[in-house]
Amino acid sequence: MMTRGSKARQAEEQLRLALQELKTYRVQCEQLLRERDENEKELEKIFKKNTELKNQMSQMYTEYTNVKNENENLLKIVNGFDQCRDEYEETLKFNSELKHQLHEANKQVIQLKNINHSLTASQTQCLYNELVENAPNLVSSVSNLKNNISVIDLTSDDSNTTIPMPKGSELNPPGCFIVGWRGDFLL
Repeated sequence: MMTRGSKARQAEEQLRLALQELKTYRVQCEQLLRERDENEKELEKIFKKNTELKNQMSQMYTEYTNVKNENENLLKIVNGFDQCRDEYEETLKFNSELKHQLHEANKQVIQLKNINHSLTASQTQCLYNELVENAPNLVSSVSNLKNNISVIDLTSDDSNTTIPMPKGSELNPPGCFIVGWRGDFLL
């Protein structure tokens, strides 16, 4: 049987153990409360960081959208430059073709001027030959026609000077032909 003293010791022992457990639980509780406070602070930091990251991501997405739109605009501009370059190259090609045609036309004009010059010289020679061959007849016909000849033009300008020819004379002596130049047309 247990005596009161042993019961009291046992009760005291239990109380001591309970007190030690209580102290241990209190220390653990304080430690858990500190850890909870630290975890709450850490969670607040994480939430703040998360909010900052979300804001940065939103800003980066806005910048990405702006850059993407700018890229599309630049691509349109580059495509416009490509189209302008193609048109410029076509214009240069057309210009080159026109220069070639102009060169060919100038060559043809020079050739026609040379032909006109030689024909003018030939006509002048024919007129001279005709005047020399018909000089005796012209002198007699001039006296018969009462001095109807005022000017004899051997320079082959565009004036129409008429020279009366005696009856029975040839208008175009053999080996001679008459060619006149009027503006841009060869007659």
